[in-house]
Amino acid sequence: MSWFKTRLIGAAIALPIAFIAYSMRKSDDGEQFRKVAHQLVAHVDGYDSKKEYLDGLADFAHDQVFDSSYHYEPGGRFRSGHSWVDGDKYVHDLFSAMENQAMEDHQPGLVTAMKKYVQEQIDAPEAPRPRDAAAAKGKTGR
Repeated sequence: MSWFKTRLIGAAIALPIAFIAYSMRKSDDGEQFRKVAHQLVAHVDGYDSKKEYLDGLADFAHDQVFDSSYHYEPGGRFRSGHSWVDGDKYVHDLFSAMENQAMEDHQPGLVTAMKKYVQEQIDAPEAPRPRDAAAAKGKTGR
């Protein structure tokens, strides 16, 4: 078998494996950030009375915004890739999507409560700011 055919067969085997590993990593990171979204929304005023609605809103918004905040750098020959999530972008996009949907659902009180939460807790200068997936997971990366 020629050198080219051997390389082609190797690539045909390696690419699906790499794609599966990437998908699994992204899925794990996505579930971690979905949990963070639910933890954040639990602190919005009125959560107790609209728990089911706000949890559904968090899931809906997470599905819309997570992909745009997720980043992946493939590794080299002897090292694995590195993934991270832009935490600031994720949180702001998440609440923006939730506010837009709540407005469409005629929930102006919740929109006001979410804006207040973002202003007082997320955008406050002393508020801790997750820089990436490592901050949310308590790790330095994968």
